[in-house]
This record gives sequence, structure tokens and C-alpha cells, in this order.
Amino acid sequence: GRVEARTEELPGPPAVELDAPTPADTAAPTQPADALPSAPDLGVSEEKLEKWRKLGGGDLEPVLASGAVAVLDAQWVISHAEAGGVLSHRQALPNEAFLSFADLVE
Repeated sequence: GRVEARTEELPGPPAVELDAPTPADTAAPTQPADALPSAPDLGVSEEKLEKWRKLGGGDLEPVLASGAVAVLDAQWVISHAEAGGVLSHRQALPNEAFLSFADLVE
């Protein structure tokens, strides 16, 4: 008969197949490309929106549109600090503390 060597399992996470797709690879896109806002929707020029997307800004649009990420306005942060203010949690900051999507495109 044939004798098989016993294999010992090592502690740690299970082995992952190197070519296995990640959840990011298999997840549905968060927003279809045709649902991206147009320049008139944003109140910006077509040229600026085209440049924003050409430089990779379009990759950020779904996450920005979802509200999961809000970009702080550095000038507001500086003014707030100079006035003796301290940053608090996002929900307590005024709207003017954040850059709008149109601000980013501009």
C-alpha cells in the first residue's frame, strides 16, 4: 500500500489563491458612468470637467457623490485655527468647511 505523509496545518489566515478576484474586482460599480453629473449639473465649464476627468478625478466621483468622503477646505481650516477654533467631528463642522464637488472641479 501507499503511505501518505500527514500534512500539518500552520496557524494563521488561510492561504489565498494569488489570482483569486478580490471583492473590489467583483463588486458592482457604485455608480454607472452615465449617471455621472454633467458640467451644467455642477455649474462648471465642460472644459474644466473634461480636464478633471482626464486627470483621474472621475475615479473619485462615485465616492464623493456617495457622501462617504468629504474634502475639507484647507483655507477654512487655517482661518478656523487662526481664530482659535479646534476641529471637531465631521457632523459638527459647518458646510463651508467642506469643498463641494464643483469646487474640486474648478
